[in-house]
Amino acid sequence: VELEPDNAIFHDRLTSIRTERPDYARRDHHGALVHALRAVELEPKNFRYRMQLAVVYCRLERTADARAVLATSLPLAQSRSHDTEHMLTYIYIRLVAQ
Repeated sequence: VELEPDNAIFHDRLTSIRTERPDYARRDHHGALVHALRAVELEPKNFRYRMQLAVVYCRLERTADARAVLATSLPLAQSRSHDTEHMLTYIYIRLVAQ
């Protein structure tokens, strides 16, 4: 990221790394949020990056922010991969539980 700060793919991957580490104690959702926001800033119409941002918001228990991202993201979905279906399921479960 230091060499290519405007590379949305790098920011997205760092978001995943920080939020999905097997060692729960080393997960860094606040750090992930910085990268998720940057990825969406760089590519605002990228559905996957927006779903990743909503997941981070859910993990930070910022459900209002997750709902807002979800509401503006769903119209952008042209097709969904297994990963995005998994993210959507996670988001919906978290939002219903709140």
